[in-house]
Amino acid sequence: MEKFKVKVIMAMFYLIPVLSSHAQELKPSNWEIKFSRTGVAENDTVTLYFIGKIPENQGVYSTKFECDYGPSAARVIFENPGKNYTVIDSSVSVGDVAEFDDIFGCTLKKFKKVAIIKQIIKISNKKALIKGKLEYQACTNEMCLQYYMYFETKGTRVLKVENGK
Repeated sequence: MEKFKVKVIMAMFYLIPVLSSHAQELKPSNWEIKFSRTGVAENDTVTLYFIGKIPENQGVYSTKFECDYGPSAARVIFENPGKNYTVIDSSVSVGDVAEFDDIFGCTLKKFKKVAIIKQIIKISNKKALIKGKLEYQACTNEMCLQYYMYFETKGTRVLKVENGK
């Protein structure tokens, strides 16, 4: 009987953290990508928009903020820029809100319900294969997780958007 009590107590210590972690589980934002226009000629410049619907009670950090130490800023990483397309400047956040964060002791910028990040691209070949990922950090008041959204286009036609970790 004593061994049974020990096993029950051990199981409780194991299950409580597991169950509480599911209650706080973060979900990745649901992202889509759109181009500012679809009819492009060679050497045209277009804007690529990353639009994320953020789950309730979560926030996503912006592409830029002034913090020496803190959360990870969102960033767009292209796998194959070069002769078929060129990335112009850095990505820019649209509609982010600045808030002072007591934990990090600095002002952070983040998105609440919808995130919009734009990137200007010069397309040298209108059938260019554009691949990459968006790295971003989602947080609640209790925790943060890093997520990735993978994308692929052929010219301005979206082939793939894969949300997840």
